[in-house]
Amino acid sequence: MDILDNDELTKDTTSTPEKINIVEKFESQFKLLRQNWNEIIFKLSDSLRGDLKNIIDLQAEVSSYRQQLCDDISRFTYMLYKENSTYKEKWKERHIYYTTKYQVKITDSARKEYVEVDLDIYDKKMKCIDEHVKFLVESRKTVDNISYFIKNKITIFEITSIE
Repeated sequence: MDILDNDELTKDTTSTPEKINIVEKFESQFKLLRQNWNEIIFKLSDSLRGDLKNIIDLQAEVSSYRQQLCDDISRFTYMLYKENSTYKEKWKERHIYYTTKYQVKITDSARKEYVEVDLDIYDKKMKCIDEHVKFLVESRKTVDNISYFIKNKITIFEITSIE
């Protein structure tokens, strides 16, 4: 399942184990993406220890990774926006169902709980996307700090002329 493929996550299922399995797959894909970014940032941080001769290549690499992070933040923020819209539409549908078509009369609070249980998979997906966006934003800050460190390392070299 591709992380951007919404079909499997948005289909209406009544099977709780199936919903749990779908959410676990989704969460595991985000975990792999986070591990990948952690490895990249660790590699960049480790490269800072190198000599000044490789610093220009490192600076270009940092700039490239920063752009990738910005693209991912934008993509997943848009994904969250779309998922939020879907959630609101589904919430309205389920609320109307429990208000007009449900065969047992229930209170407003019970109706709200029923709707929330029905839409739990959407809520979990939105929380997962939101956490990933937060992770990406923090990763971008780390990459920015690495970029500042490179700039400062070059400045120190220029001032001291020590290699």
